[in-house]
Amino acid sequence: LLILFYTSDLYAQSFSHFNNKDNYSLIERIDELDAEIDWTKGILRITSSLPYKPPSKNIGMSFNLIQNEINDELQSRLVKALGNLRLSSDFMLRDYYNAREEIRHEVFSFTEKANFLPVIKENNNYKGVVEIFLFGKDGIPSIFFKNIQRKQVTNYLDETKNLEYFDTLIIDTLMFNDFFPAIVPRLFDENGTLLYGPETIDYDVFLKNGACLYTKSLSYAFSSPRTGKRIYYLMPKAITGELKTDIVIFNSDAAKLFGNRRSVNNINKGNVIIVKP
Repeated sequence: LLILFYTSDLYAQSFSHFNNKDNYSLIERIDELDAEIDWTKGILRITSSLPYKPPSKNIGMSFNLIQNEINDELQSRLVKALGNLRLSSDFMLRDYYNAREEIRHEVFSFTEKANFLPVIKENNNYKGVVEIFLFGKDGIPSIFFKNIQRKQVTNYLDETKNLEYFDTLIIDTLMFNDFFPAIVPRLFDENGTLLYGPETIDYDVFLKNGACLYTKSLSYAFSSPRTGKRIYYLMPKAITGELKTDIVIFNSDAAKLFGNRRSVNNINKGNVIIVKP
């Protein structure tokens, strides 16, 4: 664990700090919409601005008009920004949205939970912000993965031996610039066997916290709220999937991780942390 040379500008074109409040959040920018996906906190945030104009005599009415105009723009951008979410290795949210009317209805219902922050004056602009949490009881997973078929990973189980167990899996993608976060990353062995994904994770945990914790900081990965005391750290063999959101690990790692039922149960509680420096 002597990897101490991570650099935050490795993915500067697509990933950045989120309001510079911390140095561990993995942030993906959607520049054309002035939007950001905070994959660490599970928040989509969008900003909109209008040039400042001196208020008329009726200051309250003028400000209400400005706030309504900004909020209307934020609402319009919110649906478009959600469309940029990678749901899995094969689908963006907009792929479902365009193809299925019932999904459009559920997405619109989901946007009603968005939090529109009060409009403020900043420099020579009025600025508005809307943010929405991607996870929770009625979050994104509840829309797209509610009927997914459940699976149990038994390929590597060996209950004849007293194998070491782990309560946390940390995956370091330092060597893979082409890896991208998604609502549901999947983990495979070298043979293509599914080891971890929405099919295996505890559904209540998936709804509440997502399938994994993303971070840009290796040190945070080892000290996050999801991190336990018996950590298995690995680097993948490869990144796979059309949208490069899935991870292939070596069979030797799979055997150590999924040989003990206790480890499997811990992993399926969502104790998976993916580091994208």
